[in-house]
Parts: sequence; C-alpha cells; structure tokens
Amino acid sequence: MPQATNRQLVRDVNNTPVGQGTVYNAMLKISAATRERAKNVNEGEQLRLGKVTRVMERHRRVADNTQNRQLEKMQKQLKDLQAFQTVLRDKYSIDNFRTLKLPPQRMSDRRRKLETMFYSCGFSQKTMQPEIRRQLQRTDPARVQRKFKRHLLESCRQDVVRLVDRNSQLISDMAAISLNDVTGETDDIIEAVTDGNDVTEDTANKSNQKGNVEDETDEDKVLNEGKLAGGSCNERLT
Repeated sequence: MPQATNRQLVRDVNNTPVGQGTVYNAMLKISAATRERAKNVNEGEQLRLGKVTRVMERHRRVADNTQNRQLEKMQKQLKDLQAFQTVLRDKYSIDNFRTLKLPPQRMSDRRRKLETMFYSCGFSQKTMQPEIRRQLQRTDPARVQRKFKRHLLESCRQDVVRLVDRNSQLISDMAAISLNDVTGETDDIIEAVTDGNDVTEDTANKSNQKGNVEDETDEDKVLNEGKLAGGSCNERLT
C-alpha cells in the first residue's frame, strides 16, 4: 500500500531553520564530522612530525658529537706535531747532538738511546712522547697563567714589603728628629731655669748683704748714741 506523503509537512520541515531533520541540523552534523576528522588528521600529523623531529635531532647530535671528536683529535694531533717540531728544533737538532761532539759529553741514558735510534731509523714522534708531553705541559696556557700569576704576586709582595720598610724608616727618622727637637727644647728650658735660679740666688745674696750692712749701720748708730749719752752723763756729774 503506497504511503501517503504530506507535502505541506515536508515543505514546512525544509523551510524551518532549526529543528530535527532540518537542513541546518544536517549542515551542523556534516561540519562537526568534518572538524573531528580534521582534528584526528592533525593529531596524527603532529605525532608523525614529533617522531621525525626527534630522529632529526638525534642525527644532529650524533653528527655534532662526531664532528667535535674529530676536531678535538685533529687539534690534539696538531699540538703534538707542533710540540714534536719544537723539541726537535730546540733540543734534538743536529747541532745539539751530543754524541757527535768531541770530547764526549755527559748525557742521560735516554738521550743517548734516542740519538742512537735517530741514526738508525730517523726521527719518530712515537718514541718521543715523554718529551712531547713535557713540552705540552710547559706551553699549557693554564700553567703559564698560574706561573705568571705567582710571579706577579711575588713581585707585588716584594714591592709592598719594600714600601713598608721605607715608610717605617721614614717614620723612625721623623720620630728621632722630633725627639731631638724635644730634647733640645728641654735643654733650653733647663738652662733657662738654671739661669733663673742663679739670678735669684744672686739677688738673695745681694739682699742679705744689704740687710747685713743696714744692721751694721743700725748697730753703729746705737753704739754712737750710747757713747754720746754716756759722755753727757759724765759731764753732768762733773
């Protein structure tokens, strides 16, 4: 039996903006499904990109480490070669061979062995590793810096000690000069006091002498008056 279709209802559903079974709801479902599918695709791409990035970083680290090791090895070989050349130029040149000089000179057993070996097989960097290590230690920047620092501190310490000694000597000289000045002033004061005492004693002596003279004069006056009084009495009695 054929189904009856309510065309008015279908037309109303298609014309309604919202609601179940409408075109708007269908578009929303399609948009949500598309957005979810894009999100899943992006997450997958992010995971794949993370894996690729980690692989590339690991490869870069391995390459950097390999390159650094190669550079360090080349620098070490270059330093060893330069130290070897320096040792040969300064200590083991032909002019410095002691086994060729007459009369025979004193030398260590190692030097005699090395020079004899050089006659037979030439110069070898492998056999001169101890000398090369000593040369590298002497030219090490850290060692040179420590040595320069120690020398600078020692020179500064000597300068400070010399300056302190000079200042101490100057202070001692100034103290001695001040003491001499004070001693001279004290002597002058003592001399002045002594002269004052002498003047005082002279004045006292003069005063005593004057007093004695005055006493003697008074006694003479008294005696003379007594004599005069006695003479007048005798005249009256006669």
